[in-house]
Amino acid sequence: TKGITNKNLTLTLYMPERDDDEIVIDKPLNFYIVAVSRDKRESLGNLAGRNLSPEEILNQSDGMEKLELIPRGVGKMEVVLSTLYFPVKAGESLPIKAMIKNTGTRRLDNISVRTEAPLYWDVLVQPDLIRTLDVGKEQAVELTVQTAEDAGVGEMTVKIKADAMADNRKVESDDKEITIRIEAGTNIFGTLILIFLFLVITIGMVVFGIKLSRR
Repeated sequence: TKGITNKNLTLTLYMPERDDDEIVIDKPLNFYIVAVSRDKRESLGNLAGRNLSPEEILNQSDGMEKLELIPRGVGKMEVVLSTLYFPVKAGESLPIKAMIKNTGTRRLDNISVRTEAPLYWDVLVQPDLIRTLDVGKEQAVELTVQTAEDAGVGEMTVKIKADAMADNRKVESDDKEITIRIEAGTNIFGTLILIFLFLVITIGMVVFGIKLSRR
């Protein structure tokens, strides 16, 4: 266009969701971007299937730039649980199985699972570290939640979250909140008192019956 010497252009590239034989993570892809006028573009014709050298393209264009694209992939993961609700009695331990799944497009390294639990509760995670997890793979993690002996009846929350490294970048999963309902336990002391009172009443009735029969 007459009077215009500079024009800003935007290049948009679309990459597949997964790597393949042609798109390999961390392997550079070299290509050229060419600026041509409308007249020269028509003279080039259909370029599909044609192998042109950089010199040939440059001779028929108004400018050319070599670009390099390095696919890095995206680190992403998810904590998967079959259920988020567990009933338990105070003082009991609760086994929970979770799956750590690599839902991104790059291998994950040094995955650790972190938890947040109520005061005086303990959570044991096994294994405490997953060295590597390839794309699309998953790894089981066993958690043991130890509730407090004096935990009150009601619902409590335990949070589970995983973090890892992908291409020297930190990756974190979304928080998963587990609801643990503390149910009322059996009052052993109260039960023993009831049994004792029952025995006293029974023995008293037997003794009273014997005295009546003697009279």
